[in-house]
Amino acid sequence: MTHCFLTIAIPIEEARVAATNAALDAMGNPAAREIRVALREELKIHFLSIGAISGDGAARGHLVIEASSDDSQAETIKLIVTRLDPWLQPVFAAAGLPASNLVGLLGRHVVETGQGWFDNPGLNHTGTPGMTVRRIRDEYDLARKVRTLWEDKNYPGNAVQILAGVRADIARDEKLAPLLKLEPAPFLVETKDDSSILSIAPGLLIKAITKYFWLVLLVGVLLTGLAVWGAWRSSGIATAVLTALAGLGLTLLALLVVLGLIYARLRKHEASDLPDNSLPDAAVLTEVVRRENKGMQNHMTGVSRIKAGRLRAFTLRLAFWIIGSLASRFRPGYLADIGTIHFARWVVLPGTDQLVFFSNFGGSWESYLEDFITKAHTGLTGVWSNTEGFPKAANLFLEGATDGDPFKRWARRQHRPTYFWYCAYPHLTTDRIRSNASIRQGLAGASTEDEAKAWLANLGSRMPPVGTLDTPEIQTIVFGGLKHHPHAASLLLTLPDSAEAARAWLADPGVKVAFGDQPDPEKVTQLALSASGLRRLGLDEAQLSAFPFAFNMGMADPVRSNILSDTGDDKPARWIWGGDRTVDAALILYGATKAILGTMVTDATASITGQGGSVVHEIGLRSLDEAAQASGGGRRNQQKEAFGFADGVSQPIIRGTRRWMKDTDAIHAVEPGEFLLGYPDNRGGRALSPLVRSEEDPGNLLPVADPSYAAGHYPTVSESGANRDRDLVRNGSYLVIRQIAQDVAAFDKSVAHAAEQCKDHRGMPAGLIHQWQREQWVAAKMVGRWRDGTSLVRYPHRPGTGWSEEPEKDPGADGPIPVEPDNGFLLGAEDPVGERCPFGSHIRRSNPRESLTPGSMEQLDITNRHRILRIGRRYVAYKHDGKTEPEGLFFMCLNGDIERQFEFIQQTWAMAMQFMGVENEVDAILVRGAQEGDERERRLARLTIPTPYGPIYVRNLRDVTQVRGGGYFFLPSRSALAWLSKPAAG
Repeated sequence: MTHCFLTIAIPIEEARVAATNAALDAMGNPAAREIRVALREELKIHFLSIGAISGDGAARGHLVIEASSDDSQAETIKLIVTRLDPWLQPVFAAAGLPASNLVGLLGRHVVETGQGWFDNPGLNHTGTPGMTVRRIRDEYDLARKVRTLWEDKNYPGNAVQILAGVRADIARDEKLAPLLKLEPAPFLVETKDDSSILSIAPGLLIKAITKYFWLVLLVGVLLTGLAVWGAWRSSGIATAVLTALAGLGLTLLALLVVLGLIYARLRKHEASDLPDNSLPDAAVLTEVVRRENKGMQNHMTGVSRIKAGRLRAFTLRLAFWIIGSLASRFRPGYLADIGTIHFARWVVLPGTDQLVFFSNFGGSWESYLEDFITKAHTGLTGVWSNTEGFPKAANLFLEGATDGDPFKRWARRQHRPTYFWYCAYPHLTTDRIRSNASIRQGLAGASTEDEAKAWLANLGSRMPPVGTLDTPEIQTIVFGGLKHHPHAASLLLTLPDSAEAARAWLADPGVKVAFGDQPDPEKVTQLALSASGLRRLGLDEAQLSAFPFAFNMGMADPVRSNILSDTGDDKPARWIWGGDRTVDAALILYGATKAILGTMVTDATASITGQGGSVVHEIGLRSLDEAAQASGGGRRNQQKEAFGFADGVSQPIIRGTRRWMKDTDAIHAVEPGEFLLGYPDNRGGRALSPLVRSEEDPGNLLPVADPSYAAGHYPTVSESGANRDRDLVRNGSYLVIRQIAQDVAAFDKSVAHAAEQCKDHRGMPAGLIHQWQREQWVAAKMVGRWRDGTSLVRYPHRPGTGWSEEPEKDPGADGPIPVEPDNGFLLGAEDPVGERCPFGSHIRRSNPRESLTPGSMEQLDITNRHRILRIGRRYVAYKHDGKTEPEGLFFMCLNGDIERQFEFIQQTWAMAMQFMGVENEVDAILVRGAQEGDERERRLARLTIPTPYGPIYVRNLRDVTQVRGGGYFFLPSRSALAWLSKPAAG
């Protein structure tokens, strides 16, 4: 359904403007009750305003009617005249216009707008496309009924069952039952446009040239054609070809000259423009504000004068055309992300230099203008910079409306009282119209559990913004490291051979996985499944093949081992688990007390073995310090890893989480899709989603798949309903686990040896007079931070806590951290040559920030595409096969894409022999095989420490870490686990 924009401008004598407005004032703003009743007998007109506009000193004013309706212009005119004739007669009499044939009079003065050379300039916008007046009002009644039912009845069951109950009650309502037929609304469809202004500018330029400069092209082509014909006749085809190329070049040159002259002229005009910063007329403003804020909506009439000259007439048309072209890329009904306008239009009154702006919008005038100033000021500037007194603009679209106060003063000076204004639904904002449409659409078409939940959310709120996190569906570990649950353990499992038994285990009440960001204060269970685990649970090969390649291969595959540099004593053949010992699932248990955790481990072990599975490996995670527990989960007194360094200091922040709301550090904020499947990532794309056929999900547990991002071989049905394919991975993530043993004694020896190598070098800071200070300094250079967590970038010569008088008084590996580690620095801008934080250090190789292009936010964005969300903990020493396994790090990280994130970091940054100009060395902490006599590995076991006096080369670093197990896992959503735990369909 296309809305009708009707604009009528009838010339009247300037002397009659005041009397005409007085007559209109009697009709009311908002419209008098009798008028509202008359127009609502036929629900066709959304908005209608009438006003007499002064010519501002000219001999002629205009009576202007603007209406937005669901009918044609002719039928809308007939409706206005038929319904409002008794009230229009005095108005037309006051205007000195004949009232005997109003339909004909109005029809003769309809103003059609466009952006072509010969069109009357103008632009229209609707905020609720596809919505008729009747539909808006019917859906309002439906939403009220649904909310009443919700208040009066306690519907049992899950979201799908609740929806079915409400649907049955609505079906019994004779008036509302027809609304159970699905009727999509354009603004409810999620749209994506990944194009930037730079990518679309060439296309817009070409279209603008063909639209406005076709005459130059035509003349150039004709002249070139004549020249080519003459050259061919006289000198042959070779000369003709050269003439054609020359003609084309001259045509393009002429075009560039014309464009250059226009641009130069525009810039000259802009340089000489004189903004008007005067206050609005108090008497006029009083009449304006007296008619504002009478309900949920307001109307604005703004009249401005176009600057003299043909140039401004052209740039106004150009601005309208560009805005219209860009608006088609926005979500339907929105300008950028502003969605408060019901209907709006710009129109030039024919035969005048007056540009009139009409807007029917929700909320106050102040909030309306603020939205545009902050979010869409370029559009306002592009149009109104062509009018007199506007704040100084640059390049047509820049500056101008960005200066809020002068712009608002200018806008108020253009503001005219709206003497008569009618709206068909004064109690509804665009937000509520969209929400009501969503309630109707969900009621008519929702079939799956996630659709039903989204529908229920509308009952007490507005539609959630596109990309809002479905928090109750997401496993709790995504939202934080569970510091309030200081005791933890991990069980690596093999599932039963039988899919029925495996699904029965998953459905065991004892396997109660936690979801959302408000966990049970006593215990939390998290579950992740490997590719083999999904296979044991009954997924077929077609479904599994749609999962990422790296995930299906597994970490222990030789291809992945080569990427990860898992060689020597780190190779999978030497792992305790995950190599030859297949792991189907990882169960991570967190308890508030040691006793609670012990019970959880016992119960979980009994549950898996009772179904015929087994515990491949159990590893106890080190209890968090009491100091960390008392800190309320903050960053103070944070845990240290086995070498004594603060752990988990630098983490990406997922936009939309509670942490993002509290800590919106721009350099660490990332889009949800970087870690959560089914959401847009930093580039606006999404990971492909493995599909499940609708018949395999008879309980409608899984969310409906977006066909744009569906991976698999199943057809997708476009209409809403239970027959669409399902998305198996939405709200899930990919979990990487590596058990990394840390040889503390070897690390201490390596540091002591390195400090001895450095002590006589001029680059060693003069203040390091003690051997233990030099060792702390070298250790910090290897890791990239001081042990207390403060950065080398901001604290290059000593830790943030300073030096103790005696080394034994320094906080040890188990002590609290007395300062808050800093993390807001830029490595490239603040330390471009690595003299503070070496390029070979662990944290710089794990997250180089904008090192590759110092200070570049674009480079930072690129780096943030490779971030991982670390959620691991330190584990305690334990006995295995009669031997003591040293303590270390139970490394866990979340990824949206294992290859682009975890494997990229490991291969391209950490273990790359050439990185940022440094050659033949790798991450100083993750060196491989240097204790096994491998000469090549030994050569790589080194660290270059740049200093103002030349680099220090630290050689023969020890291999201080060893991978003891690992795997790639899928962290399912609540819905996915519910579906996986059900008996196989059929």
